[in-house]
Amino acid sequence: MENSSVDKVKKEKNNSNIADVVSLGANSEMLNQYSEAGKQFKVAYDGIDHETGQKLHQGLKSIAGSKVNPDYTNQNINQQAGYSAEVLDTAKQNAKNIKNGSSERASRTDDLGRVNDTKADQVILDEFGNIKSGSEVQMKFLKDSKTFVNKVKGKDYSAHYSDGKYSVPADQYDSIKAGLKEEIAKLEKQQLTPEKQEQLNYLKKVEKNLKKSEVSKTEAIQARINPENVTIKEIARVSHEAGVNAAKIGAGVGGGISLISNTFAVIKGEKDVEEAITDTAIDSVKAGATSYATGFANTGLASVMKNSSKEIVRSLGKSNAPAYIIQTAITTVKSLARLCNGEINMNEFFQEIGKNGTMLMVSAQGAIIGQLLIPIPVVGALVGGLVSTLLGSVIYDYTIGMKVLSEEIDAFSLQLNNEIMLLKEYQARLMSLDIDKFKRETDNFNVVGEYISKDHSAEDFNLMLKSTYKYLGIPCPWGEGSLDEFMQNKSAVLTFG
Repeated sequence: MENSSVDKVKKEKNNSNIADVVSLGANSEMLNQYSEAGKQFKVAYDGIDHETGQKLHQGLKSIAGSKVNPDYTNQNINQQAGYSAEVLDTAKQNAKNIKNGSSERASRTDDLGRVNDTKADQVILDEFGNIKSGSEVQMKFLKDSKTFVNKVKGKDYSAHYSDGKYSVPADQYDSIKAGLKEEIAKLEKQQLTPEKQEQLNYLKKVEKNLKKSEVSKTEAIQARINPENVTIKEIARVSHEAGVNAAKIGAGVGGGISLISNTFAVIKGEKDVEEAITDTAIDSVKAGATSYATGFANTGLASVMKNSSKEIVRSLGKSNAPAYIIQTAITTVKSLARLCNGEINMNEFFQEIGKNGTMLMVSAQGAIIGQLLIPIPVVGALVGGLVSTLLGSVIYDYTIGMKVLSEEIDAFSLQLNNEIMLLKEYQARLMSLDIDKFKRETDNFNVVGEYISKDHSAEDFNLMLKSTYKYLGIPCPWGEGSLDEFMQNKSAVLTFG
């Protein structure tokens, strides 16, 4: 590769790294907000907010464990699905409010100590935790819209739920609304007795106050039968929104930096205008794609971490740790690919990962997270290990000697001694690796990356991870059970083959 070409590649790599870091900073507040929204579904599943210690009357997991009479399976499932709908609807409302910056929160009356409240199943709380006047609502997830309309026509409902405020399944709302209007029209054509007039008044009240739930009847049943999958899908949905928003900012930042760089290249005669425009467009797309991946993965990871039963994991989830872990992993993998493709040599590889190291993690934690993010032997563990020992650009400058300032080296030497030794160990390990093996593993990672970039459901993604471990011939780090079960087991540890 000629010197000019090498310089061009290095300059483009530099601009890409700068764009990644700037985008990450610009997106940090938004990503934190979205991960808070995602956390609501983990709380709904667990039945407890581990950060505040608030326990729900029931979580999705416990509802799914409720007994079912084999003689009345469908009836029991439908009834219990109503409870699941209340929990899931509350989580969805709170997630939406958090994303919109609203301080209001939905709450089940059961979770406020008003179990089996005859007036309301759900209320809205203001920023001080006080119930907003008029926010009480009954949630009715009945068999179909006709059943609901017949119920509210009867005296039992008007007597027990005089406010006439109901929340109904999202997929039944329109037909229920139409059914109520039809009944109202029929009564208005009749000669009304006092009893019929009372019925008419109540139907009008119900039709006016009817609220569409955030949950459909189908979702409610799924939440009762398979709450883990529903939780994963909801967190993935929030993560996707975060990824899209991150991509918009990332594309803007990456395109802006590329535009400046390419403008100077045109002025200096290194590129023509058409080439500069093309390169700027490509850089914008690449930056957007990287930001989407980082935003999606960060939100999903932080959503789960923020409601971990372990305090240290919650603390990391509330910091920028998930974003930096993922960004560092992505950047390091890019450098590995460049090494395998012959674009850089081993020394340049270490310079790149040294300059791009942005987060210090305890060595064991780093290795675990790296292997979870990159389920490929050697590569995942090395990424995690390197994350744990690289302290960022400043430390790189001191340990490699790019900026030798004796006074500051003396101040840092004691603190960095262990990290330097570990870094040397990893360097030795990398130098001894078979490059062909690296290439094979990188090819495997590219296959996984292409799969991830496609539009798959969270359930498919989860299955893909398990399948990847199996394909590579290594056991799943958290065993045969679910990740949630592992997180709840204080004595369990991640095991890597």
